[in-house]
Amino acid sequence: MDDNPLIRKMVCAAFVSSGFDSCVHAENGAHALVEAERVKPSVIILDLSMPVMNGLEAAPQLRRILPETPIVLYTLHEPAKLAKTDISSMGISLVASKDEPLQNLVSKVESLVYGK
Repeated sequence: MDDNPLIRKMVCAAFVSSGFDSCVHAENGAHALVEAERVKPSVIILDLSMPVMNGLEAAPQLRRILPETPIVLYTLHEPAKLAKTDISSMGISLVASKDEPLQNLVSKVESLVYGK
């Protein structure tokens, strides 16, 4: 999910307080692969910049493991800067900015997962 433990904690708290059953987090893309296969989450949120394996590297592998699970790339980089990257071919469902309020991320994920 994210290499920053504070961000992981805040994101998990926001999702659990919004009604998601649980939140499992990982400090890098490789750990995210292990956890995703173990837990089979309803959504995956990946940071673009993580050690070991970044979000763009992890997303296609996660897509193969969980073909129907929405994958959100959560990044400080402006989504416009990713315009030259074909994120949909990597299995990414949505790019969300860390500059937005966390509740915006939760709302966007709820729309992806629940169709709200």
